[in-house]
Amino acid sequence: MGWWIAGSVLLLVSVILQIVRHFQQKKLGVMQSTETATVAMLTSLADSMSEGVGKGNLRYNTEVKGNVVCDQPLTSELAGVTCVYYRMSVQRQFEEHYTERDSSGRPVQKTRRRTETIASNTRSVPFQVDDGSGRITVNPEDAEVIAEKVLSRFEPGANPGQG
Repeated sequence: MGWWIAGSVLLLVSVILQIVRHFQQKKLGVMQSTETATVAMLTSLADSMSEGVGKGNLRYNTEVKGNVVCDQPLTSELAGVTCVYYRMSVQRQFEEHYTERDSSGRPVQKTRRRTETIASNTRSVPFQVDDGSGRITVNPEDAEVIAEKVLSRFEPGANPGQG
């Protein structure tokens, strides 16, 4: 009976992983098929679209490479880095001691490791990308941002069980 349960659980995990893999591959395909465009090309496309459909109706997946220009950049909370987007999280990891009863009813001391989020924050500001052919405004508000990690540190705290 135990083998059936274990097999069913493994089958369920396998199905879930296949679904996740499918969506990740689809996302990768979209990223790989995204063309790199110049700001001049996008401006020209937007101008021609606004004549026919109206201004502000162009939705186009593209990649623009250039330098970020921002009049009022952010300063990230923990790293102190000037940026246009950051996401931070402060977590506390701790061990918790507890007592559990074994199959014969005897108390058994156990330890489990837990993580608790103490603070988290995400901020972004609109900015421009200058690729040499012009500037285009980017509003990262609802964007999926792939950010560079600039800080990751562990600070051991005092062990209340010692000393």
